[in-house]
Amino acid sequence: MYDLLKQLLLQKALQEHAVIFILDAFDAFVTGAKQLLVYNLLDWMQLLWLSFQFIIPRRHHHPPNSTLEIPLTNHEDHTTSSKATTTMMENVVNWPAHVPAPPDAFHEHWDTSLHRLLFDQTNWWWQYLYDLGKPTDVFVQLLHVAMTHLTPSAPCLDASHVDLAWNMLYPNHILHTLRGLTTREMTLVLGMIGLERRHVAPYSFEMIFHECQAFYRQHALQYPKRRELLDALSNLLATHVVHPATTKQQHQPEYCLVRLVLRPTDILDAIRRKLVPVTTVVDQWATNTLQ
Repeated sequence: MYDLLKQLLLQKALQEHAVIFILDAFDAFVTGAKQLLVYNLLDWMQLLWLSFQFIIPRRHHHPPNSTLEIPLTNHEDHTTSSKATTTMMENVVNWPAHVPAPPDAFHEHWDTSLHRLLFDQTNWWWQYLYDLGKPTDVFVQLLHVAMTHLTPSAPCLDASHVDLAWNMLYPNHILHTLRGLTTREMTLVLGMIGLERRHVAPYSFEMIFHECQAFYRQHALQYPKRRELLDALSNLLATHVVHPATTKQQHQPEYCLVRLVLRPTDILDAIRRKLVPVTTVVDQWATNTLQ
């Protein structure tokens, strides 16, 4: 990687061309396994970073040759929550003449539960939307959808209602995809994760097959037939769980190089949290071997 970057920079410099490197999610990037690459980038060029948490790059990765920083300040989370509270206050509703208004005690109970939901409870949805810089309308929309789940026995908003609303507005496509995989397909996925853990990527069916074979032999289990796993790989390609790593057409699919589309951490986390139904063997492999 470093030699490639040096060669690229040299070629562009000789041609008097500018080179721009864009690091997506810089705050997460500098804390991962690529810190050495970031340090080299800082040594070789002027680096402009854009970050909401601008103290992080300043503290850990101050460029030796550049002092150019653009801190981006987000809106205040407290202000957003206050606006959402004002919008959702039940006592501002103009009740129709033919519908009796609820008693004052209900108004107080509603306002208390809303304040608790927005301010007192630490819920990940608010922080997630806030970090994305979403406007107040998005917060209010989530609360409006949550209100459709109110019942006579539970007439005030709580975390369970917002959870239901979140799943309606922002469905977890990764979970839906994983829940549709068969045991053989999930076996192949874990084999790919095992290879990536050893920094082997991209990989062919033969490499994945031997990875799965080794696990089953280690635990004295009968492993699936080769033809069945090859069909499972074809389905993973069709459902875009994996994608070809090269545009070169291979006549023999078992030698085609592929890569996972989904992040291994997302897959393993879903299995660990029991969000995806898997067999005991798959669960043990994911939990004990790959974590």
